[in-house]
Parts: sequence; structure tokens; C-alpha cells
Amino acid sequence: MGFYSKGRRKGEDESLLVGDITSSSTGQSPPSTDAGEGQGVNGGGNRDRDFDRFAEKLFMYMSHKDANHEAAAKELKKSMKESMEEVSGESTIRRWDEPPLILGAQMGLPEFVGSILLVCPQAAAYLDTKGRSVLQVAIENGNLEIVETIREMTQGNCPILPSWLLSTVEKNTKSTILHFASTKGPGDDQAAVQMQDELIWFEMVRDMVPQELVHYRNDAEKTAQEMFSESHKEMAKACKEQLVGMGQTCSGLLAAVVFASTLSIPGEKDPATGNPVYFDRLPFRIFSHTFVIGLSSAATSLVLFLSLLVAPYKEQQFRRAIPIKYFFACLSFGIALLAFLVAFTCNIYLQTYVGQRSETKDLIILLLELIVFPIVCCLFLFSRGSYFLRSFGSLCR
Repeated sequence: MGFYSKGRRKGEDESLLVGDITSSSTGQSPPSTDAGEGQGVNGGGNRDRDFDRFAEKLFMYMSHKDANHEAAAKELKKSMKESMEEVSGESTIRRWDEPPLILGAQMGLPEFVGSILLVCPQAAAYLDTKGRSVLQVAIENGNLEIVETIREMTQGNCPILPSWLLSTVEKNTKSTILHFASTKGPGDDQAAVQMQDELIWFEMVRDMVPQELVHYRNDAEKTAQEMFSESHKEMAKACKEQLVGMGQTCSGLLAAVVFASTLSIPGEKDPATGNPVYFDRLPFRIFSHTFVIGLSSAATSLVLFLSLLVAPYKEQQFRRAIPIKYFFACLSFGIALLAFLVAFTCNIYLQTYVGQRSETKDLIILLLELIVFPIVCCLFLFSRGSYFLRSFGSLCR
């Protein structure tokens, strides 16, 4: 198990790399992984020459000219390097220089990380090639389960891991774990209320940090809250646009259903009593109750969706106010649709049979026509990974 916890210890300058093992068998020195030296497997010079050659050929191919495009090729080389860094996050050599514990935190393997920490708790003190601990790496990559596992190991009367892991400050940028949590959360679904997940994630990490480090400033003189607000401006704007668009669509639809509906009461009036002739029948009672419930729910949903159109959409309102409003607007909209569906079905039943005694097979056919298609659609969506109840249930957290 000692192999799985090898890496760069806190305060040490060297780590046991994979190249150390290969160098002992081949007699060659391992390649340097210092980003400033720009070296790789075949040496930094060869790699740069390959970049230059590829960039020049690519530019010549795109332009179909024989002129010298050395300056443009250098620009293309620079952009290509930046694109590769954005895709990989770090060089190929540097990635596999990391200890397995750090790789598990990067790749989101909670069982793997938890097993290593249970057998070798001192492995939590190892740092990666950028000087970050396993907790900082897990938070930076938004791995919620790994963060919760480490937090549980630091709590209790006999904690497995030391509590100073929660107060560690990264040496290069002077960032706490709360600074790491301010840039990326565990959610990646781009939902209309994704800001709520980001705020919950930030609050969870903030509860882990000692109180004196909540307002700690990094080397850029920014607190974690300031970094969170700055990095989530575009997300808040996107969530606002989605909610406003949904509010405009649903409010228009509800207004048309509620105020433009010309549904008539089924049956004629009884001359003796003035009540509808189907007043004592069960389908008519179901019709009357469901139609009123649908009307009430539709009006409620209309008001809630209109309130989403005029909401100020402040950052902290995405935590509870806006998600709860959105949840009840969607819930009342669904209740209204279901109630109107039942009301129309009862109306069709009364108009079709006109008080005559219906047979069981006629009712079965009517019910199948009513429920088969919605059930088939829901089953198909669930089989494709759509979970409506779980998505809306998360709004009440």
C-alpha cells in the first residue's frame, strides 16, 4: 500500500516519479517535469520543433500559398499550446507524475481515495506537482463524494485525518479550500437553477473552513466570496434567461387556457330543480371539482411565472427564493394540466353516453385512450435517463 501513497510530501522538493523506476533499469535520466523547462519525452527542443513544423504545414495547407508565414505559424503554435493546456489541464508527463491518491481525486473515484486514506492516513499530507493536497484537488474538480468522505474522516472523537487539512493554504496562490470551491461546483448540467447547486456547494465548503479563514484574501487580494461572484456572473445570467423564457411561455399558455376556455357545463338543466340533469352522477361531481381545482392551480401558476419575469435575480436569491418559486410554479402548472385532463375526460364521458348505462368494456377503452400514451412517453424518458421528480425534488434543499 506504500506504493499507492507515494508522491511529493508537504515541504519536500522532490517526489518519487515513474521515471525514477524506468531510469534504474535503462540507465537514462528521467525527463524533467518542470513547466518552465518545456521538456517532454523526446526533449523540449524536439517537441517545439514538431509544433513549429506542424503549425507551418497546417497554415500552408489552409492558405494554399507558398509565401513565408513564419509569424502566423508562431501564433498558431501559441494558440495550439493553449488549446492543449485547456483540454488536458496539465501536460501528459506531469499528469502521470501525480501519486495515485491525487489521480483518484482528479478522476472522481471516492472508493479508491477512501480506501487509500483508511489504510494510509498520512497520505493526505502528500502534495501534487502543483503543491495541492488531495482535498484541494477534489474541491477544485468538484468531486462532492470525495470531499464528503474526507470531511467525515476529520470529524468525530477519533478522527482518521487531521483537522489542519481544512485550514491548509496553498503556497503559490495563497488560496484556501474555499477559494478552490468558488470557481467550480459538482453540478455540470446547465439547468435553469444550477446556481442553487453552486451556492449549496460553496456553503458546504464554507462550513468546513475555520471561521478566521472565511474572509481570507489570496495573493490577488480577493476573498472566496468575491471570486465566487465574479466567476458565476455568466451562469447567473444564463439561469435568468432560461427562467424568464420559461415564464413567458408558460404564462402565455396558462392565460390562454384559463381565460379563453369556452368549456360548457355538460348536460341541460332540470326544469324542476334548475340543476344540471347529471348533477347527482359521480362523473359530473368529479368534473366540477377537478375543473375548479385546475382553474385555481392555473391561476396560481400564472402568478408565480409572472413573478419570475419581474424578479431581480440577485445572487443569493438563487439559493432559496427563486428555486422555491420555480418549483411551486411548475407544480401548480402540472396539477392544472392533470385536473383539466380529468375534467375534459368526464365531460366527454357524460356527453358520449348521455345518461345511458355504460358497459365495462367501454370504460376500459376510454381509460386506455386517456393514459396509454402519457405512460409510454414517461417510460421512454425514464429509460433514457430523465428523472423529473429527482430534478424538482432538489429545488427544496
